[in-house]
Amino acid sequence: MLSGLRQGVSLAVTGLSYLMAGAFLVGLVVTLIETSQAMISP
Repeated sequence: MLSGLRQGVSLAVTGLSYLMAGAFLVGLVVTLIETSQAMISP
């Protein structure tokens, strides 16, 4: 019972960290694209 709960918690933490890393990467890419477009267009 307790080990299953701990496994579920670790799985949720892993999924959350992956989600946060993915959101961070997407935000980084969007920021880079926007800045490069602002630099290119006068």
